Amino acid sequence: MLRECLASLAAQSFADFEVVLVANGVEPPELTEEIFPPGLRSRLVSLSSNAGFAGGANAGIRVARSPLIALLNDDAVADPAWAAELVGTAGIDGWADSFASRVLRAPDGRIVDSAGDLFSWFGEGFSRGAGLPDGPAFDSDGEVFGASACAALYRREFFARVGLFDESFFHSYEDVDLSVRARLVGLACVYVAGARVVHRGAATRRAGSCSSVFHQARNVEFVFWCNLPAAVLLRALPWHLARGFWGLLVHAARAQLGPYVLGKLDLLRHMTRILRLRSRRLASARVTARRFAAKIDPDYHWRRMKAVLGRLDW
Repeated sequence: MLRECLASLAAQSFADFEVVLVANGVEPPELTEEIFPPGLRSRLVSLSSNAGFAGGANAGIRVARSPLIALLNDDAVADPAWAAELVGTAGIDGWADSFASRVLRAPDGRIVDSAGDLFSWFGEGFSRGAGLPDGPAFDSDGEVFGASACAALYRREFFARVGLFDESFFHSYEDVDLSVRARLVGLACVYVAGARVVHRGAATRRAGSCSSVFHQARNVEFVFWCNLPAAVLLRALPWHLARGFWGLLVHAARAQLGPYVLGKLDLLRHMTRILRLRSRRLASARVTARRFAAKIDPDYHWRRMKAVLGRLDW
């Protein structure tokens, strides 16, 4: 997958960039400088242990030298115009600080994986358009809550103001956490319809594994309790609890109840840190709870509930 990803970068119509490839943990013998296609400006950063998505992304961001920093997963293949579309939009929309790609599902790119991220009254982030056929509904640029970090562009100042990914997340929801923190300080995100990538999704970690279920269950709680202003948290709490109860039923049916419950309970072990982070982040917030709430999708929780009820066999 990595070779195909790098080949797509070598084929970009916009060529004024450098690739920083982060080898996250133990390297296979073939992962050397020779893996890069000829002519691609590149550097290899090797980590001694697996730092997860968050730690790997942070390692690349720290050594990047550009005023614009793009992230691209190794299981994603970028359209030749991907970088040009993102950089061009960043030059036009100076009011935005992050830019979301049109992420389509492999193998044929006919189904949307993410057209930017939204945030719901469940207190969770969701991929906009996930599972829907790609089409005209996703052809227009526009503001979204945040970007899926599998393929996104950020201004360097974004990380200076928001900070890097929280490495305690390891993987799952670290990009949602970053988007929520960005919204708290008043930064905006734009969806760039022409910036297409095809994404395999969870290709380097098995979807539904104990690790995935544990981290997803836990990290949703990190986002909720670390970041939401009190008025927003209280309004979202009933929906958040209902969503958690539904998660119990779903994961019990999938024989995944153990890691799901352990993920939720792990919140207690981190409570001191959560309270410290919450105090610091809300103290530095530059938007009111009302302005933050205005960026939450007003009815996604209703649409989701109707969809779930519609699938039940009454």
